[in-house]
Amino acid sequence: MSSAERVSLIRALCALACLCVPFPAAGAEYPDVACNHWAWVYVQGVSDAEIAAGYPDGSYQPGRVVTRDQMAV
Repeated sequence: MSSAERVSLIRALCALACLCVPFPAAGAEYPDVACNHWAWVYVQGVSDAEIAAGYPDGSYQPGRVVTRDQMAV
């Protein structure tokens, strides 16, 4: 198998693996973090571990800057 064929095979397998990843149903716990958002797994992990619960309005705002004081709480 040539190098180009290996690369093509790896790309095809990666694309197939992405299609097979089970995503939860739409309507995740936080409306601003959809199940296909890059931070969804991390947000759910932090939420499930009860480390952080998001903001009072029900959002999580994963792009927002967090201060040390906020993390200490």
